[in-house]
Amino acid sequence: MSKTQVLQIRKVEPPPALSPLGAEIAAAVNRVFDERWDDLLEVAAAKPVAKLEGPGGIEAFLGVTGPTIRKLREQGMPYLMVGECFRYDLNEVRVWLATRGK
Repeated sequence: MSKTQVLQIRKVEPPPALSPLGAEIAAAVNRVFDERWDDLLEVAAAKPVAKLEGPGGIEAFLGVTGPTIRKLREQGMPYLMVGECFRYDLNEVRVWLATRGK
């Protein structure tokens, strides 16, 4: 898994006065979206859902402060970005720490 994962999916909503070519393009984009969405739902259903902790939760879990968390992220501690917020899967953090021997 990469350090950060970002998933952005959005359907194209055609404006009210769309040319025939524009309407065809919007329909094609929506077909691709619908096909890809089914794939993403299958992948999501196959993976267990992890509780993601915010900064306060990871600090309490590890017993460290915010600056230490920032340094650990810089050293490769796994995290996800949700909007502009850092989120941490405690199981992934445990595994990462164990592989570092700390």
